[in-house]
Amino acid sequence: MDANTTCAPSSCGKVTNISHPFRLKDDPQNCGDERYELACENNIAVLALFPGKNYHVESINYNNFTIRLVDPGISEDDCSTLPHYSITRSYLRNEDESRPYEDSQYRQTDFRNGSTQVETVELDYNVVFLECRNPVRDDPRYVDTASCIQQGHHVYAVVGGLTVVELRDGCHVKLVAPCSSSFLAPPRWPKYESLLSCNHNYSYAEIHRMLNYGFELSWVPGACEYKCGLKGSSCAIDQTAQSSLICSEDCYTPLFGKECRKNL
Repeated sequence: MDANTTCAPSSCGKVTNISHPFRLKDDPQNCGDERYELACENNIAVLALFPGKNYHVESINYNNFTIRLVDPGISEDDCSTLPHYSITRSYLRNEDESRPYEDSQYRQTDFRNGSTQVETVELDYNVVFLECRNPVRDDPRYVDTASCIQQGHHVYAVVGGLTVVELRDGCHVKLVAPCSSSFLAPPRWPKYESLLSCNHNYSYAEIHRMLNYGFELSWVPGACEYKCGLKGSSCAIDQTAQSSLICSEDCYTPLFGKECRKNL
């Protein structure tokens, strides 16, 4: 397949070096992949992730095959702002192999002793907003948003999601928004170094900063298709060689756990 390597990079606002497989709507038709097309609106790069759900693009990482998105409803300077869109991690899962993005990645490390380690990296987790008739004071996971959000009843934010049995009586889910798992590795993001782990007792100010940072998705599916030449191929990111993918050796392997489609 033609990787369009001769096309000049595009830019829109803070997002520069927009290169294959990404493209802007006004780029020449032979450049990039239309599945990875971005719009440039008011000097902001925008991705229509799903119909009616347009996210601002904060950055594209060509080393680890991720794109970072922010809900347009979130304002950095106003903690009362909430996401426009409610989507869960299950909504982002690439069960349909035609989808160009995934919410996790396989990453492979080859060691000098000849052994290989493959890990699944989850890129995002949920923040659940709940509206409750009564205050919740005995569960630290329920973070009170009253310092920022005043909407009648008690509104709480829970980092990492809740099971049905964990939902308190009188509470209902208001919306669910994804956040980046990068917050679990603070040395990578010094600006957010106070956000230590899922077990951390967050303040709502910290949760709002998570939402403002956005969430990441992997664009490995499209890159893997170009690398391996098959739709539905599985790839791992080569941890020992930046910007490199490793194709699964067979169309079905226990490692990747699915059969690739051979029809191009």
